[in-house]
Amino acid sequence: MKLCSRCKVTKPFSEFNRDAAHGDSRATWCRECMRVYLRGYRLAHPEQNREYSRVNRWRWLGYSAAHAERHREYQREYSLAHPEYAAAHKSLNAAVKDGRISREACEICTNVNSVHGHHANYSEPLKVRWLCASCHKRLHDEQRAAKSC
Repeated sequence: MKLCSRCKVTKPFSEFNRDAAHGDSRATWCRECMRVYLRGYRLAHPEQNREYSRVNRWRWLGYSAAHAERHREYQREYSLAHPEYAAAHKSLNAAVKDGRISREACEICTNVNSVHGHHANYSEPLKVRWLCASCHKRLHDEQRAAKSC
């Protein structure tokens, strides 16, 4: 058992993250206190959080810098091969950034995290269905299956 130095509650060791800097190899704050603190910090410092995420994204995914470069090259090639897709995505992203359009919850499951704009017609770049990543993937999988039949 260990006392959390933030909430002052005694909890089992399993409630503390590992931290080799301490004698018992556990952090001084419990996981719940750390989670609450980090959430508040990320909300208070969005630019730092965005930059940190951008820099460390590939490391978190377990990919090397070479893989990241190959992925960027693939994206460039895809954009050149499909200019209408790239233009539609660029227009939509600009409209969201400018505030002309706001992201909405997923139309299928009402999830608000990782929502994508699905274009049914790329000639109308601002006319989209808002779908979460999993529903968007499912929709494309269904469309591919329908085409192959």
